[in-house]
Amino acid sequence: MKRTHTNSMTLVPGQVGTRSQRTQMGIASLRVGVIFWGLMIVGHASFAIGQEQPQSPTDLVRELSDQLRTCSRDERDDLLVKSDYPSLGPDGKPLIPILLGMLEDKTPPAKQYSFGFSRPSRELTAQEIRDQEAETILTVIASFGREGVEPLGRTLKSDDAATRAYAANGLGKIGAAAEDAMPHLMHALKDDDARVRRNAVWALQQIGRQTQRSIPAITDTLDDDDPEVVAQACESLRQFGSAAQAALPQLVATANRYERLYRAGKLPKGDQRYMASQLSAALLETEPALAVPRLIRVLRSQESYRTYPSDRPVSAESPRNREARGLAAERLASFGQDSATAVPLLVELARGSESAGGFGRPSGHAFNVLVAIGKPARELTRLRVLPLIENDLDSERVWKRLHAADKILRVFPKHQRALDVVVAALEHEGPLPASGLGGAIDLRADAAAIAARVGQHDRRMMPALRKLLKGPPTPIKLQAARAIGILDPADTRWRAAMVECLKVFYDRRLVSDSSSWDNVGDVTYSTVVEAYKLLGNDAQPFYAHYVGVLGRFTGGDLMRAPTRDPRNMQRVVELGTAIVPTLIEAVEENLPADRWYDYNYLASEALGLIGKDAAPAVPALCKVLKESKDPGIRQHAAIELGRIGANSELTVPALTSALDDGWAKVRAAAAKALLSFGAEAKPALKKLRELEGSEFASVRQPVKATIAAIGDQ
Repeated sequence: MKRTHTNSMTLVPGQVGTRSQRTQMGIASLRVGVIFWGLMIVGHASFAIGQEQPQSPTDLVRELSDQLRTCSRDERDDLLVKSDYPSLGPDGKPLIPILLGMLEDKTPPAKQYSFGFSRPSRELTAQEIRDQEAETILTVIASFGREGVEPLGRTLKSDDAATRAYAANGLGKIGAAAEDAMPHLMHALKDDDARVRRNAVWALQQIGRQTQRSIPAITDTLDDDDPEVVAQACESLRQFGSAAQAALPQLVATANRYERLYRAGKLPKGDQRYMASQLSAALLETEPALAVPRLIRVLRSQESYRTYPSDRPVSAESPRNREARGLAAERLASFGQDSATAVPLLVELARGSESAGGFGRPSGHAFNVLVAIGKPARELTRLRVLPLIENDLDSERVWKRLHAADKILRVFPKHQRALDVVVAALEHEGPLPASGLGGAIDLRADAAAIAARVGQHDRRMMPALRKLLKGPPTPIKLQAARAIGILDPADTRWRAAMVECLKVFYDRRLVSDSSSWDNVGDVTYSTVVEAYKLLGNDAQPFYAHYVGVLGRFTGGDLMRAPTRDPRNMQRVVELGTAIVPTLIEAVEENLPADRWYDYNYLASEALGLIGKDAAPAVPALCKVLKESKDPGIRQHAAIELGRIGANSELTVPALTSALDDGWAKVRAAAAKALLSFGAEAKPALKKLRELEGSEFASVRQPVKATIAAIGDQ
C-alpha cells in the first residue's frame, strides 16, 4: 500500500466533486489541508520569534527542481506536500514549467488506496489519482501569488474538467492579484462541467471584492441547472453586499422560484438553492417588511439526516444550515423592533415548537432575536419562554444552570434566581468544568463574562469578581479584570491584572503553569480584543502582537485575509493615533509581494481608514508607491494616500510621479487620490492634462474628474 489519501472533495466553496465523491474521498482533504496549514503556521511562528528559515528560497527552488525531475511519479505528490513551498511566494516562479509538465504526464500512476473511519479501503481509479495530483500541483502554483496567475489562466483551457476546476480554485486563492484572469473565469462560467462553473463563481467573488466587475456575470449563473452552482452564486452575491444591489431583482426572482418549488414538494428540505437564495435575497433587501418574512423562513428551515447505522432517521442541522440560521438571526436582530411582526413565531421557535418549524428543541437563534427586539417581545417571552428556561436553573449540571442564567439575564437583568447562579459560580472554590458557553476553560470565566454584561444588580457580584483578581494570570483572571473594568473602571487593580494576563496570552513562557491557557475559546479571544480599548495607552506595548505577523492578526485571528471580518478591522481603526506607529512598522516591513497582500496590505488599509490622523504614515506609503516592483501594491499605496489626505507637500509630488507609472491602474488610483487634496493638488494639473487622451477609459475618467474638481479651485 503506497499511500492512503485520496482526492480532496469537500463542501468548502471553491472545491470540486459530487456528493458521492465527497463521501468517498474526504480523507485527502484532511491530509493535504492539515499539512498545508501546518507548514504555514510553522513558517509564521518561526518568523514571529525571529528564527531564520533553514533554506533560502533560491536554494529551496533549486532543490525542489532537481528532486521533481528525478523522482518517480508516485513520489511527486508527497514531495510537494512535505516541502516548504508556501514560503516561496513569487520566488517559486522557476518551478512553474516543471509543475505544468507534471500535469501532462501520461505514464500510468502507481496503485493507491483510500481509507475511511467507518468503511473499508479501496483502490483508487487512475482518474481519481490524476485529480489528486492536479489539485496538489495547482495549489502549489497558486501559492506563488501573482506569478501563478498566467499559468493558471492557461490551465483553465485544459481538456480535463477536474484540472480546470482546480485551476479556477487556485485563481480564487490568489485573490485580488489575479484580476487579469477575470475574463478567463467569466468564460469558465459557461463550462460544460458544473464543478468548473461553481469554482469560477467562487474565484470571481474572491478576486473582484474591490472592483465588482464580475457581479453581472455571477448574476447570470442564477439560472444554472446545477444546485451547487446556484447556491455559490447566491453566496457570492451576498458577499458583495450593497455593491450587488443591481442583482437584487434577479436574485429575488430566483428565491421566489425556489420558494414555489419548495412549497410544492419538488425540492428536498434543506435544498442548497432554496436556502442560499432566501438568505442572500433577505440580506440584500433593505426594507424590513420584505426581508423579515424571508429571514424567518431561513430560521424555520431544517434538513433531514440519518445517523449511523442508517436505519435511525433523525433531524439535525448541517454546518451550512447552522451558518445560514446564524446570519438570518443576526440580520433580524439588526432590524430591532422592525422585526416585531415575527415575535409570535420567534417565541414558538425559541420554545422548540415543531408546529412552528422547529426541531422539538429550543432555538438559540430565535431567542437571540427576541432579545434584540426588546420591549415588543418582552411580555410574550416572559409568559411563553421564561418558564421553560427557569426549569434549567435547578439542573444538577452546573453548566446547564449557567446557560439558563445567561439567557434569562439577557432579557431580565434583575432576575434574582439567575443572579444567584452567576454569583455562586464566581464564588466557587476550585476549578469548574468548561461550559461551552463561549469556549472558555472554566465556568468562572463564563460567569465573569455574564457579570460584565448584566451590570451590578447584586451586591455580592463585585466582591466575587475582585477575589478572582488574586493569584497567577489565567483566563479567569482576565475575564474578571474585564468585568471590573466595565462595571467599576475607577478600581485601578483591574488594569494591572489585565496587563499581566495579556503578557501571558502572548508569551506563555512568562508563567510557570501555562496549561490554563491551552485551548482558550471565543470568550477569551474577544476579551483580548476588547482589552486594547479598555486599557488605552496601557495597551501600547502589545500593539505589535495586535497587528500580528505575516497576516495572522492575533487576538481572535484579527483581520485574516481574504475573509476577514470587517468588524475586526474597525476595532483596529478605533484605536486611532495610538496604533499608527505600529501600523507604519507593518507597512515598512520588507516582505515578498504575496505576503504583502496578506499583511502590509491590511496595515495600510487600516491607516487609510484612520484618515488624517494617520499622517505620520505618509512617508512610508510614498516610499512604497515609488519603490515597489508590484503594480498592485503601488496601486493600493496610492489609494490609501488619498484616503489619508494629509501632508500634501510630500503626497502630491509622489502621486504626480505615479501618473507616469507603467500600469494604468496605478495612474488611475493616483488621479483619484489627488482629488482629496483640492487646490493643493494644482501642481499636478499639467501631468493630469497629458493623460486626458489616455487609451484607457479607466484612466481618462478619474483624470477628467480630478481636473474638473481641482481646476475650479
